[in-house]
Amino acid sequence: MGGVLHEIQAHALLLAVLLPPAIRLVGHWLPEEPLMVAMGVLAARSGPERAATILALLWLSHAASDHAVFSLGRALSSRMERWPRVARRVRPVADRIARSRWALAALVPVRALPLARGAWLLGFGAAGVRRSSFAAADGAGVTANLLLWCGLGWWLGARVDVLLPVARPAAMWLLVAVAAAAAAVAAWRHLPVGDARRRSA
Repeated sequence: MGGVLHEIQAHALLLAVLLPPAIRLVGHWLPEEPLMVAMGVLAARSGPERAATILALLWLSHAASDHAVFSLGRALSSRMERWPRVARRVRPVADRIARSRWALAALVPVRALPLARGAWLLGFGAAGVRRSSFAAADGAGVTANLLLWCGLGWWLGARVDVLLPVARPAAMWLLVAVAAAAAAVAAWRHLPVGDARRRSA
């Protein structure tokens, strides 16, 4: 495991540049939060200058990819209906942004947490938000994202050797719990309405 970590750490700067745009392109297939935790671990296990460079590159790469998605929302705002699945997610967000004075403030938690941030980034562009206003809110949101997730990774970095032995069984139990919960919800949804009412009574 140490050899794998060393090999990944050797490419940490490249990962800091490439991961944010890859996440924006691939979406949920490449989950952002665990990857940012991993980058925090790599930063914590680097020297101070290299750690600062990793985090700065992550911030810049996230901000650049966010602006690219925002610009795409602007460009597609009048042609969104050509992609119905995208329009169904983005149009309600854009309408909410256009109606609310506080929409820019919402970008900070949306950017930091897994709250359909891609749709929001497109929505800000589609709603015609000024680029300077978007840049300020997005900068705060990216900072919050890195403080939360890379900060968690930084905290874990000093403890990774202690945590690795328990990580596998914990992950297995978590998977079993999620699978059981999903099966229970699926079974409940397929119950006839009368049976469901009797069981909840």
